Amino acid sequence: MIEQLTNIARIILFILIVIIALGLLIMVYFKKYKRKNKAVEYDDIDYSSYDRKDSVDLCKFEDIVDDMIITDNGTRFVGIIKVRGFDYFYARPAEKNRTEAGYASFVNMIKEPMVYRQYTKAVDLSGTRAMCQSAYEKVEADLFLLSEEFNQQREQYFDLADKGKLSVDMEEQILDSLEEKARTMEVLEFRRDHLYDNLSYIDAVSNITSPEKIQTYTFDWVYDPLIGASDLTAEQIREKAVTELNRKAAGFIHALSNAGVRATRVRTAELKFMMRRHWHPLTADEFNPYLYEGTNAYDDVTSSSGMKESDYEMAEENGTMSEIISLQQKKYDEMIDRGVEPQVAEEMLATFTKEDLEKEAARVSRSISTEEIKDRKEAILTNKFEEHEKVRQKEKERNKKLQKIKELEALDNKNLKNPTNSNPDETAFINSFLPKLGGKN
Repeated sequence: MIEQLTNIARIILFILIVIIALGLLIMVYFKKYKRKNKAVEYDDIDYSSYDRKDSVDLCKFEDIVDDMIITDNGTRFVGIIKVRGFDYFYARPAEKNRTEAGYASFVNMIKEPMVYRQYTKAVDLSGTRAMCQSAYEKVEADLFLLSEEFNQQREQYFDLADKGKLSVDMEEQILDSLEEKARTMEVLEFRRDHLYDNLSYIDAVSNITSPEKIQTYTFDWVYDPLIGASDLTAEQIREKAVTELNRKAAGFIHALSNAGVRATRVRTAELKFMMRRHWHPLTADEFNPYLYEGTNAYDDVTSSSGMKESDYEMAEENGTMSEIISLQQKKYDEMIDRGVEPQVAEEMLATFTKEDLEKEAARVSRSISTEEIKDRKEAILTNKFEEHEKVRQKEKERNKKLQKIKELEALDNKNLKNPTNSNPDETAFINSFLPKLGGKN
């Protein structure tokens, strides 16, 4: 009897376990089903009541101006000097002794807390490259403009000769002027080639140089209104801060110089970049200030082209818009045929007014032959810069093709060594980010 009751209890317990398990499975299933089919609900929140702040409000300083960082509601002003020492351990005993005495005098000058900070960064040649690039573009623009003047004066020479108005004195003046322009273009060509070599060298070494070690001393001046006899305005406080920080910096720099340490004051632009490097060390090298400094990114007014908007509107009313476009295209093609870079040609074309285009269209090109002028005149009246530029452009195109062939060969070798890494879309993806070359964008 007891054994039968035990078996019945086991059966009932088993049935209960099965029922509970089935119930749990059904509950889990319905929860997942409801969650899957439940529509997304959005909360209707009125964000207009939120307190919006500028990103500068979240920084721990008010501003960076006048070679100093302003903090603590305009009462604390921070200055920084950047230092570079020498190899003390390999110095002579006399140099070591002088360094120790000089540094001791520097330490004795410190009456308030001073922060010494050391860090490294990649050698940044973008500033030097930007200056070289700017000089290169200026020289190239001067070359093309001088070449235009040369051609115009040469046209004037032929016009006067055809009309019989070219006197001996006038011919000598024009030929002397053309010779002077030719000599200037020769000098500018040499200068441009020199700047191009500098740019190539900077591009070659900027990626393989060792990190630069930066060492700085940070000091400050705090305005205490209890010390002064009268309260100062914000502008007076800032002027006094500039004076005090300059005084401190000059004393520190002089004391460090006695210890063999070269020290310089960190200026406003570098202070901003140092602040960015402190908070964003990973992207500081990639996005440096030279990418936007000196541009019109923050200007409200930008320069306009030679053709005014009203010129285009009048051309549309008069039905001469196609003529203007044709004149622009002819001038552009003529500059391209002479070896002018497409981008430079577009920039030069933008400076031409409607009247300039009409004058250019009225010009009649003439060939120079030995039958018309003597050998000396032919040499003077030949624009050697244009001839050199054509050869230069052909050489650049040849180098581009050779570089492209090398890149394709390197890619083929890479795919042959590791076929699994080959990706047919990789080249197209990379090329989509590269600027278009050889014509208008």
